[in-house]
Amino acid sequence: MRSYQQATGKRLLDYFDLHYYRQGGTTTDVTRSLWDPSYTDPSWINSKIDLIPMMKRWVASDYPGTKLSLSEYNLSIPSSEPGSAVTNALIQADTLGIFAREGLDLATRWDLGDDGPLIADAFRMYRNYDDKHSKFGDVWVRSTSANQGKLAIYGARRSSDGAYTLLVINKTAGTLNSTLSLAGISPSGKAGVWRWSGGAIDHLADRPAPPGGFSASYPGRSLTLYVIPTA
Repeated sequence: MRSYQQATGKRLLDYFDLHYYRQGGTTTDVTRSLWDPSYTDPSWINSKIDLIPMMKRWVASDYPGTKLSLSEYNLSIPSSEPGSAVTNALIQADTLGIFAREGLDLATRWDLGDDGPLIADAFRMYRNYDDKHSKFGDVWVRSTSANQGKLAIYGARRSSDGAYTLLVINKTAGTLNSTLSLAGISPSGKAGVWRWSGGAIDHLADRPAPPGGFSASYPGRSLTLYVIPTA
């Protein structure tokens, strides 16, 4: 197809598409197979997958300019695992953040019987966290964690009002205390805070968001969203 385009000027392929499902693992670590070159998949695969970066390398080598798609995906763990419904919601929220960070262009989730009833809450944290259709940012902002396997963070800027949205995922069973450092933004006023830990999404008290950042506690197995207004 690349050779054809070179000869005729006509592109034949818009998306390179794969289907991807969890094959092994029973914790939130299953999302590491999407991006982590050091993670060995604990299944019959028994090797390092590094899925989205691998897809990017294939495209760069064979047909540059092709977009990336996972038109079927599901990383849910078995429903027989204790607390699987909450774990699966955390996995889904983490997966959406990874898709944005790694530059996936299209994804379609395929429901399975193991999902549990809380998957929609992961989407709500990005698409309707306040029940008024307020959304996570649409312009990706670099965000890194000292330990992605325990406390992941994903950030974006919202074009409509300039606010920065930061989602923090505590994948562990216990409360974690952490400093959240900010750089290159000018907060204006307090940050809105929304949190999910298995039930409804709660709107917590607004908190100060000084330019350098702040420290906070994150309950075990929870999603915390900050909405930081800017000048």
